[in-house]
Amino acid sequence: MILAVLIAAVTIAALVAIRLARRMTRAVHEIGTAAKAISLGDTDQHVIVRGSDEFGDMARDFDSMVEYLRSKVILAGKIAEGELEIDIIPCSERDALGHSLAVMTASLRRLVAENESLLIASREEANTDALTSLPNRRSLINDLDAKMTRADGHQFMLGVFDLDGFKLYNDMFGHAAGDALLVRLADRLQNALKGAGTAYRLGGDEFCVIAPIEGNDGSATARRAASALSEKGEAFTIGCSYGVANIPREANTTSTALHVADQRMYEHKNGRASASRQSADVLLRVLTERDPDLGLHISDVAQLATMTAEAMGLEKHEVKRVQLAAELHDVGKLAIPDSILNKPGPLDDEEWEFMRRHTLIGERIVIAAPSIEHTADLVRSSHERYDGTGYPDQLAGPDIPLGASILSVCDAFDAMTSARVYSDSTSVADALTEIRRCSGTQFHPEVATTFCTLIEDPEFTPRPPPPGELTLA
Repeated sequence: MILAVLIAAVTIAALVAIRLARRMTRAVHEIGTAAKAISLGDTDQHVIVRGSDEFGDMARDFDSMVEYLRSKVILAGKIAEGELEIDIIPCSERDALGHSLAVMTASLRRLVAENESLLIASREEANTDALTSLPNRRSLINDLDAKMTRADGHQFMLGVFDLDGFKLYNDMFGHAAGDALLVRLADRLQNALKGAGTAYRLGGDEFCVIAPIEGNDGSATARRAASALSEKGEAFTIGCSYGVANIPREANTTSTALHVADQRMYEHKNGRASASRQSADVLLRVLTERDPDLGLHISDVAQLATMTAEAMGLEKHEVKRVQLAAELHDVGKLAIPDSILNKPGPLDDEEWEFMRRHTLIGERIVIAAPSIEHTADLVRSSHERYDGTGYPDQLAGPDIPLGASILSVCDAFDAMTSARVYSDSTSVADALTEIRRCSGTQFHPEVATTFCTLIEDPEFTPRPPPPGELTLA
C-alpha cells in the first residue's frame, strides 16, 4: 500500500515536471524565435502570455521590450522622413536609446537651421555685387521681370549709367584705387536714391537704376543719379553717360527696356565724344594756322598711330584715345617761340630745355578741356624713352603708357621721313632700320616690331581720316 502511494506520488511529480518543462521550453522557444526576428530588423513581434506565473511575467516583460523598440523604430522613421518637430521624451534617466534619439533630433534641427541660413546667404550673395554690395545684374533682371509681370498700371523708369573716364583713372591710380572709387560712387548713388528708387551695379563701370515715375519722365531722377556717379580731383574727372527708358510706355519686356536704355546711353556718350572732337579740332586749327607743316605732321602721326594701335589689338575705345592723343601730342608747341621751333640749326642746351617743356604744357592744355582730358597722360609721356632717359618723367619700360609708346615710334618715323628746316628726310627703309636699332632703348620693342611689320606690308596704304574729322594737311 505504501509502495503504491510512493509510486503514484513519483508518477504525479514526474508528470508535473514534464508539463512544467514543456511550458518552459515553449516559452523560451517563442521568446528566442521573436528575439531572432528582432535581430533581423522585424520588430512586429508578440509573445503569447500563458498564465500569471514567472513564465507569464517573462513573456510580458519581453513584449514590453518589443513595444519599446517598436515605438523607437517608428520615431526614427519619422525623423528620417524629416519630421524634426516631434518631441522625444526618454522613458527614464537610463533610457540610452531615447536620449540618443532626442540628441540626434536636436542636432538635425540645428543643422537644418544652419543650412537654411546658408541658403539665404547664398541667394543674397548670388544677387549682390561683391565689391559695392549693390544688387547685381541678376537681381536687376529678376526685379524687372517681376515688375513687367505685375503690370499694375504704375509707370517707372529704367536708367543705364556708364562712367566716363574710369579706365584712365584705373590706369593712372591703379585698380585698388579704381575699386575704392566704385564703392564711393555706389554709396553716393544709393544715398541719392533713398526712398526714390533702387540702384544696381551691372559690372565694370556700369550702373543701373529703377525708380517710379511721378509727374515727370524720370529725367530728374536720372540727372540726380548721374551727379552721384561723378567725381573730380586734381588730376582726374569722372563723368557719366546715361540713357533712360520709360516702362511700360516705351517697353513691355525686360530685354526691350534694357535695349532702349542702352541705345540712349550710347547716343549720350557719342554726343560727349563729339564734344571732344570739336575741342581737339579747335586746338589743331590753331596749330595749323601757326605752322602748316606741323599740322601735316600731326595728321600723319595720327593715322600711323591709329593703324599701329589696331594692329596691336587694342580695344576700340583705346584706339580712339591713341588717335586723339596723337593729334594733340604737339599742342604744347603753341607755347614754344618761333625762334626755337623753326631754328634752322641745332638747339643749344637752354633751347632744348625750353623745347622739352612742350609735353607738360600740352598736358595742361588738354586737362583744361574736360572732353579731351582723358588723353593727358599720353600727351605728357609721348617723349619718354623705353630705357628711362626720356622726358619729362624719365619713365621706363612698362611704366610708360602703351599709347604713349605708340606715339613715340610714329612721331619719330614721320620726323625722319619728312624734310625739316634743320634736316633732310631719310628713306622709309633707313627710318625702319633706325627704329629697329633703337628697339629696347628708345622704343618699346613690341611697338617697334609691330610698326615695322605694318609699314613693310606690301598692301600698306595710309588711310584717309574718318568722315567728319578735321584734315590738317
